[in-house]
Amino acid sequence: MSAKNILRKKVRSKSASLSPKELGKKSRLIAKKLFGDKLFIEADHIFFYVSSPKEVDTRRMIARSLKLGKKVSVPKADTRKKCLTFYEIKNRCKDLKKGAYGIMEPIARRARLVRVKAAD
Repeated sequence: MSAKNILRKKVRSKSASLSPKELGKKSRLIAKKLFGDKLFIEADHIFFYVSSPKEVDTRRMIARSLKLGKKVSVPKADTRKKCLTFYEIKNRCKDLKKGAYGIMEPIARRARLVRVKAAD
């Protein structure tokens, strides 16, 4: 097993052990730090992953970032090439659907393909 897979397994195990209340508290703490960070405040284009229910909730952070006028991009898995591509979304609810591995991903025809270098 690769180091990346070992780390991924550890993180999943730790987050799965958190109660919904603890996960919500951690999500709010991370959001507070993010939105108060000078780099975030000055950034125009932010890249997020779209969280699943057992992860830190990025969905609210995405919605708030869009409301603040930030450009927001999220990954889409290319299972054939085994890589990620990133798309800028405008609406968290309308521009995403369940994709590879059951993870919410951008709908390519509704979103704009972007290069990773576009992120602040």
